[in-house]
This record gives sequence, structure tokens and C-alpha cells, in this order.
Amino acid sequence: MSTAKQYGFYIDSSKCTGCKTCQLSCKDNKDLGIDR
Repeated sequence: MSTAKQYGFYIDSSKCTGCKTCQLSCKDNKDLGIDR
């Protein structure tokens, strides 16, 4: 059985508001603390 890996994702920076939700989501996905 093959397991797909995600190596990156696309972010449309023109829609960025600076809220940093993408950073929190990435850290949560990788089980890193929000203080890192």
C-alpha cells in the first residue's frame, strides 16, 4: 500500500491579511508548539 506525502502547499499571498493563521495551522499539523 502506497502512502502519499505532502511536500508543500500553495498560498495566494495576494489574499494575505497578516493574521498568521497559516503558520499556526502548519505548526499544528507538524505537532510543533505555537511558541516555536
